[in-house]
Amino acid sequence: MSTSIPYIPIQEVIADPKLMKPMWDKLSVPQQVVIKGFYGLPITDPGELAVWAILMDNVVYDSLGYPLSITPTEYVPQEYDLLVGLLGRRSGKSSHITAFIALYEIIFGGHTEHIEADQDCLVPYIAQDLATAKSNMASIASLAKYSPKIEAQIVNAVRDKIEFKNGITVLPEPPAIKTGRGFAMPVVIGDEVGFWYRTSEAANPDYEVQRAVRFAQLQFPRAKQILISTPYTEEGLLWDYWRAGTNGHKLPLDEREGYDGALVVQASTAAIQNPRVTKKNLIKIQAEDPDAFMRESLARFSIGSSGFLSADLVTAAIMKGCKERTRAMNEGGAIQPFYIGTMDPAFRHDSFAFSIWHMEADGTVIQDLLKTWTPDKKSKISLDPTLIIAEIGYLVKQWKLSLVYSDQYQLESLQQLALNYGFSIIGSDFTGKSKAKMYGSLLQLMRRGKLKLLDIPVIYQQLTQLQKKLNAMGNVHIAAPPGKHDDVASVVALGVSVALQSQPSVKPPERKKTLFLEGIECIRRKNQVPEEIWV
Repeated sequence: MSTSIPYIPIQEVIADPKLMKPMWDKLSVPQQVVIKGFYGLPITDPGELAVWAILMDNVVYDSLGYPLSITPTEYVPQEYDLLVGLLGRRSGKSSHITAFIALYEIIFGGHTEHIEADQDCLVPYIAQDLATAKSNMASIASLAKYSPKIEAQIVNAVRDKIEFKNGITVLPEPPAIKTGRGFAMPVVIGDEVGFWYRTSEAANPDYEVQRAVRFAQLQFPRAKQILISTPYTEEGLLWDYWRAGTNGHKLPLDEREGYDGALVVQASTAAIQNPRVTKKNLIKIQAEDPDAFMRESLARFSIGSSGFLSADLVTAAIMKGCKERTRAMNEGGAIQPFYIGTMDPAFRHDSFAFSIWHMEADGTVIQDLLKTWTPDKKSKISLDPTLIIAEIGYLVKQWKLSLVYSDQYQLESLQQLALNYGFSIIGSDFTGKSKAKMYGSLLQLMRRGKLKLLDIPVIYQQLTQLQKKLNAMGNVHIAAPPGKHDDVASVVALGVSVALQSQPSVKPPERKKTLFLEGIECIRRKNQVPEEIWV
């Protein structure tokens, strides 16, 4: 194998109008500075040095992510092996930065000189799922179109792969530990690493994938890894690199091993200067979901768990001094309340909770009754479901209920017991996803001031201690913290969810007696015609 020209320096190809300069000119200044920093190119322009300070996170942002003040930061040129980019959404991290580096390395990186004759050479494009990998991988071929000579190096660009004339193929991959086995991989692209899920094959796919591909890169002197993502929760590979910083400089000297050769950059969406992202857009997105904006635009990690409902929000929903409502308090108006019963069964450790609800004409959901049964922990005697269902049967008869909605725990046996007392139990799916949706409805109703809860201490206690946790898949899990209970909170969330799906019935207005109506009734009675035919 010839090694007379190991690779073509990037500064040569970005300066040549026939090579990559047309693509280089499509990048914003911050995108260019990321690439310059990765390859150790000179950065002397004051504007570019300011961008470098931002990328090193020596910056104070306003609430939308626009830099307010920047601390000058020394730039020491160095070519890196690994780029870790923690960048806000729509910053061009996949479509411009990753695509540019991939094209340069595949065509000009000199990697083909180190491939054996019988080896397949691949550049895996790894994303949280195969569909995302295929979609984002297409940016490589799209960027190449700005330079005819570069585009001509692609012999096949389809959804499932991009093939180059030199024999290197870009393939989309999900994050699995099998990635990298049996192939030569000069470049590895990890897209949205912060969102890689936990698979059945590995408890931590980000660590496992990186470990696997490193063996596939050993034969390449200039092997590169590109890990680009919007930050998510404070866990995983991305979080570890952020805590370590470039070359591990944030860590004590004895803990920096393994971080040499890693460039870690971080910047908000606004700081990357995508002309398509306007201040007006950012204001709108921030207003819709401030928590998501922090991650997706400000490029900041979310704490793994946080309080779900504020004390002020719960306090505002509580009917001060009201421990229980009666049917007489709700009825007599034009709207006839439609009552709902909900329960969260438990027998050994948690309380068995039951509640009654109705909705007002203006859409306000009101809690009328809460009843709980708590097992005696000292005696370790479980609750008797027969006695509890009998009590609930008495209550539903008083409130003229025929249905009660419940968690599916012990559902079939409870349904059989309920039939003995004249009511039916309908099971509701209490998965993590469905509970998050129910709690989301609860939160929105509270924010709109359309929820009235009884003034019972356990309601306040359990609602205010709920924790919102984000997992690696991006799913929200809402539950009580370890050692605490959420049985009453669950019955509240279920009550709100069912009430929102039910509409109160309107009592038809009484018709005034007129001579005409009396005549109609006379004819109807005489001919035995049903009233609905005439009215």
